[in-house]
Amino acid sequence: MSALSAHGQDTPPNSGNTASAPHEGLGRGVVVEKVTKGFAADQAGLQEGDVLLTWSRGDARGEIESPFRLDWLRLEQAPRGPVTLHGLRGPEQRTWDIGPESWKLDTRPNFPESSLAEYLEASELSKKKMINEAAGRWRTLAGKAGGSDAVWLRSWLLLLTARLLADEHQYQESDEAYREAAQASVDAGLPEFAAQIYNELAWGLWWRSDWTNAQRSYEQMLEESLKSGADNLISSYAYGSLGTLARNRDDLLKAESLYLQALAIREKLAPGSLTFSQALANLSTVLRRRGQLPEADELLRRALTVQQKIAPLSIETASTLLSLGSVALDREDYGAAGDYYRQSLEMFEKLVPGSASVASCWTGLGLVAESTGDLGKAEDYYFKALETSKKNSSKGPEVLSILHSLGDVSRERGNLARAEDYYRQGLAIQVGSSGTLNIARFLTGLGMIEWQRGEFLKAEDDYRRSLAIFESQAPGSTMVAATLANLGLVAWSRGDLDRAEKYYFQALPLQEKLTPGGSSLAKLIDNLGLVIADRGDLKKAEEYYFRALSIDAKVAPGGVDFAHNLVLLGRVARELGDFAKAKKYYDQALPILEKQAPDSLEIAELSRNRGAIALAQADLAGAEACYRRALAIGEKLAPASIDHAETLAALAAVALRQGRQNEAAQLFERALLVFETQLSRLGGGELARAGFRARHAAYYNEYIDLLLHQNQPALAFYVLERVRARTILETLAAARLDLRHGVDAGLLERERLLQAEIAAKSGLRAQLLVRHRESGISAVNQEISDLTLQFQDVEGQIRDQSPAYASLTQPQPLSVEAVQRLLGRGALLLEYSLGDHQSYLWAITPGSARTYQLPGRGEIEKQARRVHGLLTAPGLSVAGETGVQREARLARARKEFREAAGELSRMVLGPAAAELNAKKLLIVSDGALQYIPFAVLPVPGASGVSPDLLVARHEITNLPSASVMAVLRQQAVNRKRPARTVAVLADPVFSADDARITSKPGKSLARGLVDELPDSVAERLTRSAADVGAGRGAGFYLRRLPFSRQEARAILQVAPPGEAKKALDFDASRRVATDPELAKYRIVHFATHGLLNSENPELSGLVLSLVDRDGKPQNGFLDLQDIYNLNLPADLVVLSACETGLGKEIAGEGLIGLTRGFMYAGASRVVASLWSVEDNATAELMKRFYRAMLHDGLAPAAALRKAQMEMLRQPRWTDPYYWGAFVVQGE
Repeated sequence: MSALSAHGQDTPPNSGNTASAPHEGLGRGVVVEKVTKGFAADQAGLQEGDVLLTWSRGDARGEIESPFRLDWLRLEQAPRGPVTLHGLRGPEQRTWDIGPESWKLDTRPNFPESSLAEYLEASELSKKKMINEAAGRWRTLAGKAGGSDAVWLRSWLLLLTARLLADEHQYQESDEAYREAAQASVDAGLPEFAAQIYNELAWGLWWRSDWTNAQRSYEQMLEESLKSGADNLISSYAYGSLGTLARNRDDLLKAESLYLQALAIREKLAPGSLTFSQALANLSTVLRRRGQLPEADELLRRALTVQQKIAPLSIETASTLLSLGSVALDREDYGAAGDYYRQSLEMFEKLVPGSASVASCWTGLGLVAESTGDLGKAEDYYFKALETSKKNSSKGPEVLSILHSLGDVSRERGNLARAEDYYRQGLAIQVGSSGTLNIARFLTGLGMIEWQRGEFLKAEDDYRRSLAIFESQAPGSTMVAATLANLGLVAWSRGDLDRAEKYYFQALPLQEKLTPGGSSLAKLIDNLGLVIADRGDLKKAEEYYFRALSIDAKVAPGGVDFAHNLVLLGRVARELGDFAKAKKYYDQALPILEKQAPDSLEIAELSRNRGAIALAQADLAGAEACYRRALAIGEKLAPASIDHAETLAALAAVALRQGRQNEAAQLFERALLVFETQLSRLGGGELARAGFRARHAAYYNEYIDLLLHQNQPALAFYVLERVRARTILETLAAARLDLRHGVDAGLLERERLLQAEIAAKSGLRAQLLVRHRESGISAVNQEISDLTLQFQDVEGQIRDQSPAYASLTQPQPLSVEAVQRLLGRGALLLEYSLGDHQSYLWAITPGSARTYQLPGRGEIEKQARRVHGLLTAPGLSVAGETGVQREARLARARKEFREAAGELSRMVLGPAAAELNAKKLLIVSDGALQYIPFAVLPVPGASGVSPDLLVARHEITNLPSASVMAVLRQQAVNRKRPARTVAVLADPVFSADDARITSKPGKSLARGLVDELPDSVAERLTRSAADVGAGRGAGFYLRRLPFSRQEARAILQVAPPGEAKKALDFDASRRVATDPELAKYRIVHFATHGLLNSENPELSGLVLSLVDRDGKPQNGFLDLQDIYNLNLPADLVVLSACETGLGKEIAGEGLIGLTRGFMYAGASRVVASLWSVEDNATAELMKRFYRAMLHDGLAPAAALRKAQMEMLRQPRWTDPYYWGAFVVQGE
């Protein structure tokens, strides 16, 4: 806070002839009551009892008629240059030269004997703590002074009353007395005295954290000061104090403006003074908060130069040294920070021992110790700071800083409960405040604890709240960088590596700029290394860890961060198989962690790593000891975290190796319960949740292995369903909820703006495609991907805030018995689980359930990929290949396909061949089997040139999981069936060059285009994502799909009259696809290009008309997010386009892509393709498929089987490449 000030006149008001004569009843001048040793008044030689009469400074001079005037003189005149006081010591005239530093001088009026006795009596009562009696005496004297010519006297006596009451914490009475004293000065025409009183009142209110009333009092101080003219120092003190209040509220723009006003006045009236240096120091605090550390350091050095010249041993100099320490700390120059804090502490302990400033120095030294890794010393320093503050009964910013620091060091030492208590104490002090930097810091601390406990959803929420405050109040600061890095850590913990990396790269330039060579940068480099390691590049990750280690070795070689780096390097060595090297790193880390953070989560992590080495070397007893130590720590500090689940699973593996199967099963079950608890606190979007499950699917697989070895196949199936396609199951359960009711309006607005931005970028992408500008597509795709990530974040936050989602009962996985009840007569469920060493197949019918052991994942997936490659050979374009060469290649592929498909059938169906007498097959695939349509596989054991295929005997439906079947069926039962039959969107317009722009579209044009195509060309036209980028000279375009028009016409011909919707040409648009009208149709058919992005499925979608009737570009992309936002309660959606059944493969979850999007939108089943499909062949298949459904009345799976069998029997289409791509997925 700025010091008390007064107006800036050289000759005080009311100090003319009348002021030079003694007032009625009072002697001339003021009497010195107290001189504090070591300060300016003492150094000038003043003593108790001296009488001060007048003052001079150069040509300026005046009377000292009251204690108010002396304070005015100290603050208004002394900063401009040395002041000479004139007076008496006894009968002897004396002069005293006094400088600008703190005077520490108390005076009283020169009372006559009668009044002096009453004054001294009241003073004695106050010393004896007889507060009410003393206050009464002051008020009595004030009443008598009301008629005195000394118009200031009543105000001064009321001020004494206020001070006495304030010292005894009678704040309501003291505040009233302050205001009464100030009003008395106003009434007496002494605004400069009123300003002094308001300043003292404001200081007390600020000290009590009553910032609202403190601001009001400072504003009254400013108002009174300006009555004496704009150019006076008292107004600069008011501006400075209001600036400090604004800074403490983190209104940095307002603080800067007020500080600049104060600086301008002081630079004009008292350049080169202590008060000018204080204005520089105040301004530096704003720059520091903003992260402008070099600029803040420069201002402080300017201030220090002034102070060391004028008053080297002063509170001002000590304060600047303290601030320089804080800036050095922020810059992570810990040596310099420690030196500044020690210099400051030495001065403060001489000048104001036991003060809040001393506490701030102890806090600073604690921060240095903590940052350099000495957590024990840091905690000692913080406790010294807290004890000092408690003696002052302070609840100001310094106490908040201490509580935050104690929370940090407790957290780093592993005492999470105590750390949380400190953080919550800090938040409690700020009840009623919002959006302040201190609140953001405490929220960040709580976020770190929540992250360590595995409460990622809570952690993310607290980090986001913190980031909003930091970006508002301190953009570009280290606080922003640290919070971005923390959000990255949450994303990494969820397994969302792309999002984590994005956050880290946002933080990196800030950290490199603000803290080069600091521990914060080292942590960020470590985090990037974790992402790289999870992507499998261990050598590159090791380089990152070494870089971080080199920083920590300079900054804090004995710290927790340094030890953590050693653990990370040990993990790399262990995963590379160099156990000796790993042990070396772990042995270096252990004593550091035992000293700095015993029984912490860091120790638990180290113990898990040591246990992994022991387990790999078959030291089962050693492994168990390590894991049990980690278990004990985890159960105490983070019992619901993923790390604790990993410890339990590792112990289960040890028990299994030791032959203790029952104990291993119990440990696996505990691990899964912890993991599933963690999932409930995970937050994030669908892909993040799916990815997290995938990272830890091994727990389930190992448990399933054990249960099957224990002959518990039913329980093993239930465990499999606990992990299989859980994300789509949960998503479907929430699909029709109103998730937005009761959600923060600002969040919903953010969602709307992001949707608009994504739509705008999709429109731009359409323009680039239409104008054949390939170079811009990838950049726009990246922008869409980034915006979609943000949108998914917002969607996750909406879901997490939604009362409807909170009340949702999550669907439970199905047991074998429940599946049997769902299966109709003649149905067989085949559910696969691929494992590293061995795989399993469950074959379940309404009356039986059997489990079969299959080869391991590697063997099955190798064969499945070979089958897929041979199956799709006709769609492969080989550069320079002649027609003859192509036919020879395809002949070889057909022959090899029969052999490869037979072998795959033997592997995955052979053991269950006896079960394959059911008409309906429901397939739940896993891994690479998801890319294989089972219809093209031969019946196990079949042989010959044309063996029976599964399609000849079975109607086949694919499912993400058995449990999804139950949800889809229930949704269909609970809704009203659409009244109309089919809506068809086909033959969109992709290019401004399309003839339909200038010619009226119609039957003749469509027929002519198709008829003019040679068979060799027609057969090569595919509805493929590969078409995006297919060259036409130097151009870039999407080919028209002329056969999709024939396909649409065939569908419409078999549809009941009046129950079909035709959307061709320009009507095959995004507008029509998103029209609620489409919900009135039981079947919705899209015949167009599909775009597949396996890495970023949000960029996958369907391409509809990219231009309007005038040839102008329009957004024609129906991407995955659009599909999720549809309301499409259809019995069937048909995606007659390329690879629409594919998506991003995630272990345990399956393929996440368009099919799931349409299921979420309400479709009970989806027909989609598994590879790029020829336009002509697709039209043929769809014509037959719809005739079977709409004319013959067959169900979709049966209709698809009939259409495929008809194609199979025709020589032109007999190759399964032409008919096998399409599969039914869903109910």
